[in-house]
Amino acid sequence: MTGFSAAVRLQIRTRAGHGDPDRAVCECHGLFLGRTAGEIQHRVARGMGGRGVKAPDWINTAPNGLMMCPAGHRHAESRADGAHDNGWWLRDDENPLTEPVQLYGRYRRWLTADGQYATAPPEGAAA
Repeated sequence: MTGFSAAVRLQIRTRAGHGDPDRAVCECHGLFLGRTAGEIQHRVARGMGGRGVKAPDWINTAPNGLMMCPAGHRHAESRADGAHDNGWWLRDDENPLTEPVQLYGRYRRWLTADGQYATAPPEGAAA
């Protein structure tokens, strides 16, 4: 598998819509995306460029994906200033379950395995 399954894509879009995929917004900029617009960013890269190591089992799970507008996705992929600090991309040695995201650059949240937001850090995460 080279990407997120349809079920995980829906889980991420539903999270970005606060329970309603038709109301999804860019988790980077807060722009309205609805049910069909936007792209999903892998926080920890899939390694399709030939990292030579098997990707972790969680690479295509909801905590490793963010719903983004094309500009937000490009921003994260370019490793631009602030993108890592906001949790929009992570290094290979970072765990998307324990690294928070700044939603819209303002609200600090942790992404859960069941496709939700948590306001408190999980066990093992930095507060």
